[in-house]
Amino acid sequence: MISMIWAEDLRHGIGKQQSIPWHIPGDMAFFKKTTSGNTVVMGRKTFDSIGKALPNRKNIVLSHHPTSLPDSVVGVGSLSELQAIFETHPNEKFYIIGGSHLYNALLSQADELLITRIQKDYQCEVLAPDITQNEFKLASSVEHESTERNPAYTFETWIRI
Repeated sequence: MISMIWAEDLRHGIGKQQSIPWHIPGDMAFFKKTTSGNTVVMGRKTFDSIGKALPNRKNIVLSHHPTSLPDSVVGVGSLSELQAIFETHPNEKFYIIGGSHLYNALLSQADELLITRIQKDYQCEVLAPDITQNEFKLASSVEHESTERNPAYTFETWIRI
C-alpha cells in the first residue's frame, strides 16, 4: 500500500527555504505515530532537511547519487528502481513523506492521502500536489482548534475511489 502524508498551509504550501516553516506538536506526534514501524520514502532534499534517518522506520531515499547516502538508509537512483521495491514488497506499507517532486511523481499510485490542513498562510514556495475529488474521497476529518502557540488544523484521510 502506498500512502502519502504531508501538512499544508492555506495556500497548499508544504515547504519554505528547504524546511517546514511551522512546528505543530500535534501534527508531529501524528506523523510519528502513523509512520513508526513502517517504511518512509523521501527525496534527497527532504532527507537533507531532516538530517538523518528517521528512527523506528525503514528509510528509502531517492537520489541521483544513492551511493553517497549513509548506510542507515536504502538509496535508490530512479523512480523505476523505487517502483521495483514497491512491486517486490506488496504487503509492505510505504509512506511517501516528500518532497513535492516525489508526491507528484507517485500520486497516481497512492491508495491513501493523510493531509494535515493548517489554517494559516506561511508563504511557502513548495506546494502540495493537486488532488481531485474524482480520484479520492474524504474518508475522515478531525479538527483541532487553535491555541496560543498553534493555528487551527485538521487531519484528513483521503482514500482512492
